[in-house]
Amino acid sequence: MTQQPITRYFQRTKRIPEAVKLEEARRKIHYHLENGDPEGFKVSNFLNKGKGVVTTKCFKRGDFICEYAGELLSYTDAKREKEHGKKDRGCYMYFFEYKGKKWCVDATEPDETLGRLINHSKKLANLKTKIVEHRGLPRLIFIATKDIKSGEELSYDYGDRRRSVVNSLNWLKS
Repeated sequence: MTQQPITRYFQRTKRIPEAVKLEEARRKIHYHLENGDPEGFKVSNFLNKGKGVVTTKCFKRGDFICEYAGELLSYTDAKREKEHGKKDRGCYMYFFEYKGKKWCVDATEPDETLGRLINHSKKLANLKTKIVEHRGLPRLIFIATKDIKSGEELSYDYGDRRRSVVNSLNWLKS
């Protein structure tokens, strides 16, 4: 009886190197920054909160979810926040710092993107915001902080702790 090589009996794993996985994730993010939100979500109405985003498929921890899209403004150009507050449409301005400069994404104008509709939760947040550079400019994206089941509402911690804001929007307390 001839002896067979041991590799014939054991299947090799098809382990993908971490660098390849990271590059694939980066390409996916940049594809969606160019072409819009991925599939797997629906907009729902919530009592006391209004519109929100619910998943229609499962996501894994670390998955790209969507972009917080809007007009990118410098901090000084973002003074329109007070004007938005005077109108009945709300204010969807996200302030952040990138490479030592203060920025704002103003998503107040309604459009088909989902990021502006993701609600706040301090305790049950399942997303976090990450800054990525795309075509030389900062962009805000949401990443899953845990596995998310189909049918779950998406949320993140807005981080706004100003007493005046929290007292005027009761759902920010939860």
